[in-house]
Amino acid sequence: MNLLELHILVMLGIGCQDPTTGLKAAHAAGEPASVLRVEDAVRVCWISDLQFSPDGSRLAFVVEGPPSGRRSPKQIHVLNVARRESRAFTTTGEENTHPRWSPDGSWLAFLSDRGGSTTIHRMPSNGGEATPLLLTNHSVSAFVWSPEGGRVAFLASVPDLELGVGGSSRSAGSPDPLVSDQPIGGSQLWLLDVETRQVNQLTRPPWRIDEVAWGRDGESIHAVGSDRPEVEGWTRRFLAVDATDGRIRTIHSPKGPVSEMRISPLGQGLTYLASREDGPIEHDLFYHSFENGSNGNLTSETIDRPIMSYD
Repeated sequence: MNLLELHILVMLGIGCQDPTTGLKAAHAAGEPASVLRVEDAVRVCWISDLQFSPDGSRLAFVVEGPPSGRRSPKQIHVLNVARRESRAFTTTGEENTHPRWSPDGSWLAFLSDRGGSTTIHRMPSNGGEATPLLLTNHSVSAFVWSPEGGRVAFLASVPDLELGVGGSSRSAGSPDPLVSDQPIGGSQLWLLDVETRQVNQLTRPPWRIDEVAWGRDGESIHAVGSDRPEVEGWTRRFLAVDATDGRIRTIHSPKGPVSEMRISPLGQGLTYLASREDGPIEHDLFYHSFENGSNGNLTSETIDRPIMSYD
């Protein structure tokens, strides 16, 4: 099943407009096949963030519905691959995103704004009631299960009442000072124990962490971050953060912009998108070896256009 087949199947199953309907109607009316009618554009839904369950039998994804007011609602759906049947997994809240299966496939965790701020919820993979994993005032931007499933690493800013210049505490209601070249806030790396719900902050300002992925050994967390986020330049690096004490070690410092970090299946290195020199945009797919520290461009001789994403 390719992505177009999945898109049409899902749209028909959840009542959204099949994006080819307008073209078929135009053809029947003798109009050019390239005509996209306004009513078609408004009713079209879009899917993103496809995530297969560990056994490959189910596929979770985000469906962005037609605009409603100032926002387009986002809900998570799950497709049974064998039966080619999809169902809505979430219905509460306006924005449910970032579906991630637990390593054993028994849970599906996701980000939801149903409680006000965006935080991590989980639900049994066969359906049921969603419960928040975090009991604190964190607004989460991303998370990832640990290899054994007992912990969750996530990115979130420091809760408002705790945040001050450079991470120092301040009292509620006090004004935010403006300091030149001084980092204020930014996403930090946190660790959640799923059973006890205990949360441990692993990084602190001046660090700002933008991407996160577990190492295969479960002892370190790989991240993309910078300890100089206020500088107008390419300062993001690949890091290894100790999951126990938060010690940070630099793995690699690219010259230009980087994004889309992935750990290789055997844990021997990482891949990422980066520029060939020092910018201005990510262009090629690179591989960095943990074993010998080598860094190579995998696509410079085979692809002549920027790579937008990969998996």
